Amino acid sequence: MLMVGCNNHSTNYNKQSHNNSITSIDSLRQHLSIQFNNFQQIDSSAYLFFPLAIQVKTDTKGNVGNYFDSYDYSRGDEVYFWNILFHNTETGTSHLLHDSLKIIILNYSLSKDLSYEQETFNNFIFYDVISKDFNNDTMLDEKDPTSLFVSDKQGQTFRQISPLNYDVQTWRLLKQQDKIIMLAVEDTNDDKIFDEKDAIIPFQFDLKSTQSVKIIFDPIMTKQLKQQFLKNWQLSK
Repeated sequence: MLMVGCNNHSTNYNKQSHNNSITSIDSLRQHLSIQFNNFQQIDSSAYLFFPLAIQVKTDTKGNVGNYFDSYDYSRGDEVYFWNILFHNTETGTSHLLHDSLKIIILNYSLSKDLSYEQETFNNFIFYDVISKDFNNDTMLDEKDPTSLFVSDKQGQTFRQISPLNYDVQTWRLLKQQDKIIMLAVEDTNDDKIFDEKDAIIPFQFDLKSTQSVKIIFDPIMTKQLKQQFLKNWQLSK
């Protein structure tokens, strides 16, 4: 089960391959069904947001069934989404969270769900997202990095705040600090795989600042920590 701020994602979204069961784009269009997966009121405002999953219906021969799995983003009781529709009940207007990205939204979190009351956090919605085919296998799945995105409460200014090409393992809001601390895996050996061979790096992002995310401990500190470990364990030459 996905937890807030965690990266236990497992999905299988084939974003390019159309040759399993669907023989043409027309067939996909014919069987495609947009799924409004529940909805939520944002605080006590006029805004609702509807997470969007995709379902592809099978025909009488079942020829489209396999494609359903690649667009449903579901595994067990977990359902993942390709977009979120924001709707203003007072004006009757609606807009998408984004209009040009191919992404998987693994999880979303309102600050009130995280038990944070400070004003800065209350202005944002947080999203765990797979957005890049990092290993170039034409798939967006658990092998690709999870990134942390934010938007405002009206679904505007959707943007990534975690470092590019890092796999965010966990993140946490700091009370009374207006900051987010995240631990992210770097593909240290450049093998396009995020695993135990790679380094986990702490990062900090200031929600009130215009600066980008920054690494907490510089290379000098990392080198000193390695030297200290070798000394303590009597492994230094």
